[in-house]
Amino acid sequence: MSEKDIFSIDTLITDIADHSYEKHVVQRNEFSNKVENGQALTITTQEEFRQHIQETLESEQTRCFKVSDGVEKGTMYFYNDQSNTMIVIPGRKDLKPTAYRPEAGAQKFEDKVEKTSKQQGYEPEISHGIYELIPELKKELVLIKDLSEAEKAKREQEETEKLRREALKRMLAEALEKTRSHDFGGRER
Repeated sequence: MSEKDIFSIDTLITDIADHSYEKHVVQRNEFSNKVENGQALTITTQEEFRQHIQETLESEQTRCFKVSDGVEKGTMYFYNDQSNTMIVIPGRKDLKPTAYRPEAGAQKFEDKVEKTSKQQGYEPEISHGIYELIPELKKELVLIKDLSEAEKAKREQEETEKLRREALKRMLAEALEKTRSHDFGGRER
C-alpha cells in the first residue's frame, strides 16, 4: 500500500472526471439541477464536469484535509459547501479518485473529519483548497505560467524578427529596382 503521488493538477482532474463522470453525472444525475444540498448545477458534459472539479479543488471555499495515519493514510478529502461537491483522492495507488454530491451534504465531510480524528488520535488540519493542502502544486502552476510567459515572449521576439527580415527584404528589393532603373550618365545600367 503506497501513497499516491500527485504530480499534475491537470492529470488529477482528468483522473477524477474519467472515473466519476459516467456514474455520478450521467447515471445518477447528481450534477444537474439538484438543489437539496448546494446550488443548482447544470453539468452535462465531461468538459463541464472537469471544469467544476478544477474550480472545486482550487477554491479557497473548499475545505480539505489529508489523512496522515492509519488505513487511509494519504487519502485526501475535499468538500465545497456552496456546490455540495465532495472529492476523494485515495492514498492508495490502486484506488481511483472520485467526485460526487453527498445526500448528507456537509455532514458527510464532518463525519470523515470525526472518523479520521478517532483513528489518528487528533483532529486533522483543515486546509482551504488544494494549493494550501499541497503547496507544491502551486509551484507547478507558477512554473507553467512562467514557461508560457517565456514561450509567449519568444514567439513575440520571433515574430518581430520575421517582420524585420521582411521589411529589410522589401527595402533591398526597392533599392535594387531603383538601381536597375537609374540612369548613370545617360546609360542604363
